[in-house]
Order: sequence, then structure tokens, then C-alpha cells
Amino acid sequence: MSETAPKASSSKLPWIIVSALAAVIVIALITFVVAANSAPKPDPTNSGIPTVTPTPHPTATPTKTPTPTVTPTATPTPTKTASPTPSPTVVPVTAWADKTYGTFTPVSRSNQTGTKVVDFGNNITAGVVKIDTTNLNDADFLVEVLATDNSTVIDTIVTSAGTYSGTVAFGLAGYGDQTAGALKITTANDVTWSVLISPVSSATPGPLSTQSSTGGDMVYLYAGGAATLHAQTFVPDQGIVVTEFFGPKTAAQTLVNSPSMVDQRGPITAGPAVVTIKADGSWNVTVG
Repeated sequence: MSETAPKASSSKLPWIIVSALAAVIVIALITFVVAANSAPKPDPTNSGIPTVTPTPHPTATPTKTPTPTVTPTATPTPTKTASPTPSPTVVPVTAWADKTYGTFTPVSRSNQTGTKVVDFGNNITAGVVKIDTTNLNDADFLVEVLATDNSTVIDTIVTSAGTYSGTVAFGLAGYGDQTAGALKITTANDVTWSVLISPVSSATPGPLSTQSSTGGDMVYLYAGGAATLHAQTFVPDQGIVVTEFFGPKTAAQTLVNSPSMVDQRGPITAGPAVVTIKADGSWNVTVG
């Protein structure tokens, strides 16, 4: 009896096929996964369609409107208010007179009678004398300047035959080597008189810019410039003398010298100066 080879069990064949298919599938999955991992991964944002980046056009920078330059308003510099200059206590011509002729305490004699000497020492070289008399009637009235010896006459400043009132000056042109020391008043014993001797600077300041109807003897300080002087008298045979003095070392200038009624114009020199007017009666003397 012959032996027959055993046949595979038909029940195992399906399992073998299933196992083979499963192995093939696993191998295929592994191959896919490996291939997938080794391929370059696209950028997450890359859709796969190449993105064309547009060339940017330069944006034109707008031209700036220039900001106008504001000129600052200048702050005005405050103007300093000048301190008021105090008014001088003396006018220039007065200061000139003090410097030229000196100053001193006035000397006065009031209600004197008859002939007397008024001694003022040798510290007064020039001055202005205001004189008033009463009860003179027809008596002579004489005023002289004495030297320091109180006896030597160096000047005669008043000669009057009758009541006298006026202002005269002495020492305006100096006395050379002599020095004034006193006034001598010569008159009758019943004549009463008063004198006031003051510095030359006490004279009335000029110029004589307005007409003045006055009379007798007067003394003025002249501070004006060179001009024309006009002198008038109003009574026949009335004399008038106008003289300008510039100091004891400078020659005086006679402006008018007339023994009779006058209407005269002539030049006056610029001051400072002292102007004396000696007249018998009323007169007008103006400058300019």
C-alpha cells in the first residue's frame, strides 16, 4: 500500500494569506512615512504657489511747508528817567561875580547923620552900595572910597546936591596898588542917611531885556551876548553914563556918555559883566 503525502491543512491557508497581506500593508505604510518625513516640508504659510513680491514704488515725501520764522518782538529797553538836575542856587553870572570880585558879609549903617566913615577893613576890594538920604534939601551929599589908611581918597562914587537915592558900585576896575578900606560920607549934620554895602554878586541880574522907566544910579549884572544897547533920557540937559566892567584887571568899556538928553544905540560886549548906569533923572536902557 503506497503512502500518500499529507496535505496542508486547509484551515491555516487563510491566516497565512491575511498575514502576508498585513505584512505588505505595514511595509507600505512604513515606506510612505519614511518618504514623507524625508521630503522637504513646505513653509506653513507657503501654499505652494510662488508669491510674487511687488517692487515697492517709492512713496514721494511730501514737501514740507516751511514754518514761517517768527521774528521775536523786541522787548523795548526801558528808558531811564533822568534824575532831575537840581536847580542851581546861583546863576552863572552871579558865580562869576563872586569869583571875580569876592564875597563878604554885607555891611550896613542905618539912620546915620552928618559926616562919617564906614570902615569895612581891607577884606572888601569891590562892592555895591545902596544909599538913601532924607532931609537933604539943598545940602551936598558926597560919598568917597578911602584906602585902608582911612584918609586917602581913591574914588568918588556919589556927588549930589539934593536928596539922593540910588545904587552905585566901587572897585569894579580895581585901584591899582591901592586897596579900598572904607567909605566916607560927607554931608550936613541934619541930613539922615543909610548905606548897605554888599558883594557885587548882589546886583540885579541882566540882561536888560525889557524897557524900564526908572531913574538915578543903578548896577546890573549882564549875562547876555554881544548885542545893541539902546539908551534914552527924557529931560533936557540930563546926563547919563553907561559903563560895562569885566573885572579889576580888564579895561572897562564906556557904552554911553552924554551930558544932555539922549536917544542912542551902540554895541554892548558879551557878558559876564557888570553894567553901571549913572543918571540925573529918569531913563530907559534896553539890550537887544
